[in-house]
Amino acid sequence: MRGTEICLDLCDLADGLRDQWLLRQSVNDSGFWGGLTVAQRNLFSMVRRLSRNYPEGVILRVLAEKLGLSSSAVSVMVDSLVRRGILERVPAAADRRKILIRPSAAGEAECRKYEGFWGEISDKFLQGCDDDKIYCFAEMLKQFNKYLTDINQEKEK
Repeated sequence: MRGTEICLDLCDLADGLRDQWLLRQSVNDSGFWGGLTVAQRNLFSMVRRLSRNYPEGVILRVLAEKLGLSSSAVSVMVDSLVRRGILERVPAAADRRKILIRPSAAGEAECRKYEGFWGEISDKFLQGCDDDKIYCFAEMLKQFNKYLTDINQEKEK
């Protein structure tokens, strides 16, 4: 039961952070992020997440699989985000016939603004906590993320 409560708390935390991010965007960034659908925001987030493992960019098929959508649906969304300057399509260095999708420089710059915002929120939350607690908290989150990554990789086999 304890695991369930922790997981529900983590889900609440993720939802709360997402709500704060959306509120911040709607107030400050109607230009860059304004008008994006939830699906487009999710697609961009997935491209950024996958970029950690695929720094050159991700192919459309992998992106579609991760999102659980058809390649054609993802392609339409990617095209719209490319037109807005949030994503870019680039030829793969190893095989110029392959097209990779990655965040554009402008998309990355906007995300760094929000990472700074999250840093501020986290710093305020952690004020007054001793270093051992902060270190333990950070390590537990890393281990949990690694566990989830490992589970997903096992499912893909």
